[in-house]
Amino acid sequence: MPVQGRVPPGRERARVVAFLREMQTAGEAEEGEAKGQGHKRTDGEANGRCNDCVCGEAHGQGISVQTTSGFENEFEWVGVAVGCILDQKLISGDLGFDLKWQSATVHGTGKERFAVTSLARVGEVVARVVERWELVKNQYLYAAGCITTADEILGCLEKAMGKRWTVGHVETEQCVREGEQRIRSGFPDAGMFLIERSVLYDEELGAVKAFEEKDAKSALDLKAEDLDHLVSHAVHDFEHHGKADCGCG
Repeated sequence: MPVQGRVPPGRERARVVAFLREMQTAGEAEEGEAKGQGHKRTDGEANGRCNDCVCGEAHGQGISVQTTSGFENEFEWVGVAVGCILDQKLISGDLGFDLKWQSATVHGTGKERFAVTSLARVGEVVARVVERWELVKNQYLYAAGCITTADEILGCLEKAMGKRWTVGHVETEQCVREGEQRIRSGFPDAGMFLIERSVLYDEELGAVKAFEEKDAKSALDLKAEDLDHLVSHAVHDFEHHGKADCGCG
């Protein structure tokens, strides 16, 4: 089963693309109509002034009239995938790691590889895409901060917090069943984050393959993120964010 078969596509993103394409098509249609109609010169145009045309503009004197919506170039795009936003998912607990109680529920063996990125790196990726637009446009970019496993994340968490964690393992299929049950029960948000979690931990879906085979970090001149630093930053944010005695700002 492909990833798309488990996670429904985002309709809003598709609507945005369709809207932009419609704008481009409308602009091209207006330009074509303007060229087809042309402009009939009259005797009053001998001095460069149009007497009979409704445009009321001077012709032949360097003044032009815009007749299109401005969308003259082909639609350009970039699709960026960065994987799981690890620091935010750790703080929220959506990956099964509970920072408050130092306990984890790992779906699978803990050795399944998946792509992760920090929230700060997302901004860097967007900036690099803009800077290198002509180089990267009209393609999908897989720019994860790094590839890791649940076991590696757990090790970083124990190191950052200086405590041994309690860990439980469950099958990935159980995560899918529970997510589907929550959706049917009227809790779509709670169900969807379990479905999304299962995509990370289910190697049969091959979600990490594109990040490994089509890594775009070199094209964007970015280095891999350090997992220890990423996790320790998330732990610090969880423990100190908003506290008056924290000097992190």
